[in-house]
Amino acid sequence: MLEVDDVYKSYAAADAPALRGVSLRAEKGDFLAIMGPSGCGKSTLLHLVGAMDQPSKGRVLVDGRSVADLGDDELARWRRQKIGFVFQFFNLLPTLTVLENVELPRLLDGDNGGTCRERAQAMLDLVGMGTKSRRFPAELSGGEMQRVAIARALVNEPSLLLADEPTGSLDTENGESVMRLLAGVNRDLGVTLLLATHSSEAARHARRHVHMRDGAIEALTENPDVAASV
Repeated sequence: MLEVDDVYKSYAAADAPALRGVSLRAEKGDFLAIMGPSGCGKSTLLHLVGAMDQPSKGRVLVDGRSVADLGDDELARWRRQKIGFVFQFFNLLPTLTVLENVELPRLLDGDNGGTCRERAQAMLDLVGMGTKSRRFPAELSGGEMQRVAIARALVNEPSLLLADEPTGSLDTENGESVMRLLAGVNRDLGVTLLLATHSSEAARHARRHVHMRDGAIEALTENPDVAASV
């Protein structure tokens, strides 16, 4: 359901390309951990897959559709409906309640009925935050805020979930809890998951590891522990 074909990405202010000939495939329900040191191109790759940026060369297809073929309005709608994003710093709106934060993507997509609130509450229940729907982000711990961010990412039932260093701002215990949650979402909902991380502890939950360095893929390895349990 995901194809990245010979993708390059260059920035005018940079001395070297951020990505150099990256090719990658992921099937429906796959779980890939994109690993490597800071500056290796992990986040750039996720941004291109999530249509937050366009490649300088090559193509990215999600469900057989090239994101480069979409106009601005269609691209925004496609991104809301097809892709869920989870970031390191949560990006919750502080003036909205937990429930309102999770509702927001559906509201932006034109769902103003009762199903919007019901779906948002169901996602909060799924991530273990159903009893805190009336709280504000400032009243939550880091781990709780990341769970809310995951609920928000799932509320539009995306086929692809992109998680960029989702445990980077969390302690070890909360980071492990969030990774178990993401692995469960991948397993139980069949959502294809791409995780960018420098953490071997986070990556051990993935089925495949994509090792990057200097904007290129060095190796692609299977995780035998996860593969054997699937």
